[in-house]
Amino acid sequence: MDIWDSILRVNLTGTFVPIKLTLPHLLSTANGAIVTVGSMSSLVAAGESCAYEASKGGVAQFTKAVAVEYAERGL
Repeated sequence: MDIWDSILRVNLTGTFVPIKLTLPHLLSTANGAIVTVGSMSSLVAAGESCAYEASKGGVAQFTKAVAVEYAERGL
C-alpha cells in the first residue's frame, strides 16, 4: 500500500496541486495554458506497474476534465 500511495501522490496529486494553485492566476489573465506530462502508460497498460499506469491514466483524465471545465473561462 505504501508504494501505491507514494506513486499516486507523486504523479496524480503532484499534478493536481500546482494546477489548483495556479488556476486563479490563469483565470484572471484569460491567457493561460495548462500542460501536463504523461506517458504511454496513460493509454496502454504494459503490466509492469499498476500504480504507475493508474496514476498516469488519472493524470490524462484529470487534464481533460480541467480543460472541459474551464474552457468557457478562457483556458
